[in-house]
Amino acid sequence: MTLCAGTTGAFGISGFLLIAAIVVMGVRGFNWGLDFTGGTVIEITPRKTGPNWIRCARRCRRRVLKSRRCRTSAAAATSWYVCRPVHDANISQELGSKVVSVINESTSQSATVKRIEFVGPSVGADLAQSGALALLAALICILVYVGFRFEWRLAAGVVIALAHDVVITMGILSLFHIEIDLTIVASLMSVIGYSLNDSIVVSDRIRENFRKIRRGTPYEIFKRVVDPDAASYLDHLRNHIGGDPDAVSLLVARYWKASR
Repeated sequence: MTLCAGTTGAFGISGFLLIAAIVVMGVRGFNWGLDFTGGTVIEITPRKTGPNWIRCARRCRRRVLKSRRCRTSAAAATSWYVCRPVHDANISQELGSKVVSVINESTSQSATVKRIEFVGPSVGADLAQSGALALLAALICILVYVGFRFEWRLAAGVVIALAHDVVITMGILSLFHIEIDLTIVASLMSVIGYSLNDSIVVSDRIRENFRKIRRGTPYEIFKRVVDPDAASYLDHLRNHIGGDPDAVSLLVARYWKASR
């Protein structure tokens, strides 16, 4: 059984995921991060760490930051207090001093403020607009590039495939209420890049087969690219394997850095 024989089911699954992602985004919305909403990040470093420190960090949030939209992300060594909205940088400094004071009183240790970062609401709005424009500009540039290198019909298919991947990814972010910041935007650009690489490889193989094969319908020529029983599929597989080590090494490096 060839891959092409299962296209009806594949289209059905893709269509279902696409519609589900759009519905989820419309119902749940997005959990925009500090980069887009504005606010303050207060990072506290304690002298001693452990489970008691994590509990203390959460009690401190309820005691000092109870009147604000804040959340605590306590780890073994540090704790982040993400507060929004905060109107100016002076209030951010006051919040940092209060948090450290309460922690030192509760735990009898000398906790210090490692960093306080303030993002104004206007800056957050500008970043949100810039991120959206960057994604749109990337799709337009890809459409022009693929259309110039191959043809516009393939370019339209590539852009639709890229939009399909991005929409489903954003639907997952919305479903699990994952915070969207500039790192997530960069990750979406990475999704576009990897999807584009696959589309370029397939399009290049299709163009070569049209030049080599003079007989047969376009469907038969296309099937020679994606059919695992076809000899030309080996060339397609070699092109993918050539880029896989770089992708795997990048993912391993990111995982190792995030786990530290």
